[in-house]
Amino acid sequence: MLNGLGRLYSRRIVNVNVNILLANFLALVLTALVVHLGKHIGLHDLHGWFIVGFTFVVDLTFDVVLYYGLHWVANHWPRRLHGPVSQTTKHLLEETPKPSFFRDATIVQGQRLVLSPLFYLIAFGGQKLALIAQIQPAWTVIIGYGAASIITRTAHTIWMIQQERSAERRRQHVSQESKAAA
Repeated sequence: MLNGLGRLYSRRIVNVNVNILLANFLALVLTALVVHLGKHIGLHDLHGWFIVGFTFVVDLTFDVVLYYGLHWVANHWPRRLHGPVSQTTKHLLEETPKPSFFRDATIVQGQRLVLSPLFYLIAFGGQKLALIAQIQPAWTVIIGYGAASIITRTAHTIWMIQQERSAERRRQHVSQESKAAA
């Protein structure tokens, strides 16, 4: 079963989503904790938009650092996570080499950057509405950022599926051209 989960996790679309969701969740928990502890320095007495801005900086920092760490684990412990590489899998890996760890993680972060206006519109708006409703500031982080994570993960997954299908069509086209030329 563990090998099966490892093979599933080895699919890029799965490990990117798992890593982003895990980074989002851990960043959310850590950010909510920081905002909660902020009451000891008077954070809760400040204007709502200051709390929203403070939350943004803390969450962004945690999220980016956590994602790069999780992506590193996913790409540097493949045998432990995915089990031994079969001849079929090895052949496929040689045909379509993976980009370097840093390049791949940065591509994903670039895609997330494109989606970030949607993410932060939902996160800021949800948090501000929850603050107006006088919900505890730590819970406003969970409400706004949780909703933003769900919505942008869905949009990013659709985007990645479309990219995978397009890349597969290109590979098939190139394969057909090389067969026709032979």
